[in-house]
Amino acid sequence: MVDASIYAKFEDLSPFEIKDELFRPAQVDKAGKTYLNAGRGNPNWIATRAREAFFLLGQFALTEKKRTFLNAGAGLAGMPPRNGCYDRLKAWVLTHKSAPDTPGADTLEAAVDFSNLPDESYSAIGRGIRAVARGYFQAYRAAQGEGAALAIFDRDLPTSGPSWSGEN
Repeated sequence: MVDASIYAKFEDLSPFEIKDELFRPAQVDKAGKTYLNAGRGNPNWIATRAREAFFLLGQFALTEKKRTFLNAGAGLAGMPPRNGCYDRLKAWVLTHKSAPDTPGADTLEAAVDFSNLPDESYSAIGRGIRAVARGYFQAYRAAQGEGAALAIFDRDLPTSGPSWSGEN
């Protein structure tokens, strides 16, 4: 049984100070191994495979949207149909697996296969990514004193052409 007196030195510490005390022995590794700080704030490493796969998923999403509709002057693209999204993603990843400038294709393929999601789930993931990006952009604009309005939506939008609903 552990002696409760070893916890006495933590009684007057804040949660952050306790964290620092617990990290201290891990950082002094006598075997010479690198200490990976995975805590919140400023970790000293990143998961490269996951990021490469995530950014590759974003490239697929842009490719799909531009394939459906593109107005390069306005910086707008359409919404691809939900049906068949999984098959299109699998085919797209297959064409990028051997390219040296698209690392992460193997990881993306494995994640998609593992998740076994229906087509409509990929649309929901895309909406989530857009919401995060929109939040960052609005926070940046607000920090610059420009308000949170998105100026891009003030431009002239096409009034005819392909469906914007994604139900093509």
